[in-house]
Amino acid sequence: MRKGSISIILLMLLVVFTIFSAATFSILKNTENMYFRKIKEENVEFIANNLLEFSIATVKMGVDNSSNLREDIFSFKDYSQEVSYIKNVKWPTQTKQFIEKKVDTKKATIIFSNNKKLSTSSFEKLSLKDYYKEFKKYIESFPNLSVFSAVYKIKNSGKYLLYVRIKKENTGFNKIAIFTSEKLNKYIYYSQEEPLIYFTSNEIIYGPLKSNDYINVYQYSGTDQKFTVLGTLEVPGIKYYNESNNTSTTYDSQHNPDMVYDLLKLKGNPPVKFVDSDIGFTNIYKDYSSATSKLVLPLEDFLNTSTECGIKLPNNAIITSKVVNGENILTIYTNGKSYELSWEVGELPKARIRYNGKSNNVKFNGVITSDYDIELTDNNPLQKRLFTYDGNLTIFSKSNIYINTRIVPYKTLLNVSFDLNKEISLEKTEEIKNFVLNNEDSSLDLVAKNDVIIRSNKDFSRINNHKIFANIYSFNGSFRVEDYQNGQKNKQLFIFGSIMQRKRGPVGLVGQYVPGYYKFYVHDSRALLGRIGTNATPSKKQSIMILYLENVINRG
Repeated sequence: MRKGSISIILLMLLVVFTIFSAATFSILKNTENMYFRKIKEENVEFIANNLLEFSIATVKMGVDNSSNLREDIFSFKDYSQEVSYIKNVKWPTQTKQFIEKKVDTKKATIIFSNNKKLSTSSFEKLSLKDYYKEFKKYIESFPNLSVFSAVYKIKNSGKYLLYVRIKKENTGFNKIAIFTSEKLNKYIYYSQEEPLIYFTSNEIIYGPLKSNDYINVYQYSGTDQKFTVLGTLEVPGIKYYNESNNTSTTYDSQHNPDMVYDLLKLKGNPPVKFVDSDIGFTNIYKDYSSATSKLVLPLEDFLNTSTECGIKLPNNAIITSKVVNGENILTIYTNGKSYELSWEVGELPKARIRYNGKSNNVKFNGVITSDYDIELTDNNPLQKRLFTYDGNLTIFSKSNIYINTRIVPYKTLLNVSFDLNKEISLEKTEEIKNFVLNNEDSSLDLVAKNDVIIRSNKDFSRINNHKIFANIYSFNGSFRVEDYQNGQKNKQLFIFGSIMQRKRGPVGLVGQYVPGYYKFYVHDSRALLGRIGTNATPSKKQSIMILYLENVINRG
């Protein structure tokens, strides 16, 4: 071997080692940088999550019983670059389009930021003073941290958007949460008391059913049909009567709970929850009545106001509604006078009212209230009566509401083919549910302090195969059929929406050839998505539903 060859080989090995070491160091350095950046991002996201949690707690305590945030605290009068920055975030395309189209991004109520916060007195009103102080200390423990949290209105929806932003050095985290109050129409059926009135084995409840009391189920003999709940059943227990052997058995969390899976047809997720009593309806009513009174003016004042509002009726009233040539004509008969309120389909609150030969343009928010009875009807023969409507309407009586007509939203009636005089099948129900969820933008709340009553007429005649598309609320009374024990068999009672009643009322007798109706109640699942836009839907105070969450991280 020639002199110097070993040195050259060693030199080459040193060069290779140096290059390898440099590459390894670079990889390790990059890994280290990625590791620490990930730690930093996780830390920023953790703070953002806490800020969102604090903001959710704040708005939750500010929600009243008609889905609104308290005006004395959430004034939506903050107009800063911080407020409008939400439009500059690189949200996913659909989220960005929603924010630009549906959210009022020019103004908000800032909850917490470096520059501005809700006042200490506001947090005190919300019973969050101590929580606010602790959270403020927590945020101040992070130096050089940019913090922003605000709530925005979502236009014409009864929903709100929370936006929080945390930035530390070159890492920023943005989060939004869309929320609404926890409305009572989240269930197809919700009762406080269940007297001895049965759900029977030929009946279907399509949606989540909740009661604060044991429900009663009647199993007919000679049939394989079972009482069916196509949604979660939430009750303390079930009192089950079997006609074939004349036995009555109670099932609850302590007594054969698994037997209900054999006795009933349950298709919820989970199928059943044995739960204790929930909030009483009387407390909800007091707050709801107070909140709703702020949405209306007396009828005589409404006739000439330019303010967007609803109507408070002076006495007992009869209301009809129909859609003719693209115009919703709602007529109110009260105190011997007639008032015709009309609007083009899809154009509320823009409306026109005609009375005594006069005509005025008005802004109608869809709310009608009264201290007296209200009856919904139609001038046609009984079996042809129909109340069609467009827009989001609430009819609230501090007495009773009587229903003497079928009730169907205009767009659904126009686009889904079904015979008003015949029973609705489960297959047709799926078609209706799909159309309403994806296309219908009208809804109706029927709210009574006492009872919501299906009217019986001369000789106890009633509408056969009744259809009511509405959310029904009876705070201190029941949803029931007048003189249910008399008259003829009226076949199916199809309710599409929801029913809330303090004490369950009867709609018919148990048996094959008996007066009254059998039940087919179907939930309007738009309620679970916050898509029902009425201005006065009863809700739980200081309780909200989060409908959507999204987050985006910014680097650099």
